[in-house]
Amino acid sequence: MRNLTPKQLRFVSVYLEGGNKAEAYRQVYDCRRMSDRTILRKAQEVAASPRVAAEIERHHADMRECSTLTGQRVMDEISAIGLSDFTDFVELTGGRYRVRDLRHLTKAQRAAIKAVRIVQTPDGPRAEIELHDKLGALRQAAKILGLNEKKPQSEAQRVHIHLDMRGDGPIDLVADVVDVTPVPAAIEGGIGGSAE
Repeated sequence: MRNLTPKQLRFVSVYLEGGNKAEAYRQVYDCRRMSDRTILRKAQEVAASPRVAAEIERHHADMRECSTLTGQRVMDEISAIGLSDFTDFVELTGGRYRVRDLRHLTKAQRAAIKAVRIVQTPDGPRAEIELHDKLGALRQAAKILGLNEKKPQSEAQRVHIHLDMRGDGPIDLVADVVDVTPVPAAIEGGIGGSAE
């Protein structure tokens, strides 16, 4: 935290503790005659100043380095939910579904479970499981992987061809083409023609 004023140091500390720039500004600076809007603006200015912003980013980088939560781990959890299979959790016995012994589930299978409840039924207590939102997890994975981004429909190139039919006037053609392979004779002046 070098090159920061004592107030900037305190601002960074309070901000990192609570995650609220305006509140950090209120605790460090004299705000008695300021509106909430002014406090927010000034807090953003302090946070955006190069030295303060660098210190906040340094702290966040340190936290990311120390964290066990990585992008791969997030994707693993989302995948466990999105790719979960109902039959991993229940089995059909005697015409009735029964929750499998949860102790035998894999870590990925357990990650897909949102809640386990015991419900009273006419036949006695039964375990009921609720899974996380599978479709929501698949949407989130698609977003992270960029699968929702629009891609070009084709590699087509727009080509404008101008033909002079000698005598009838020029004809202009505009077309989308995927493969433009030049014909040597056409480049050299046309079939049976000369380059002049």
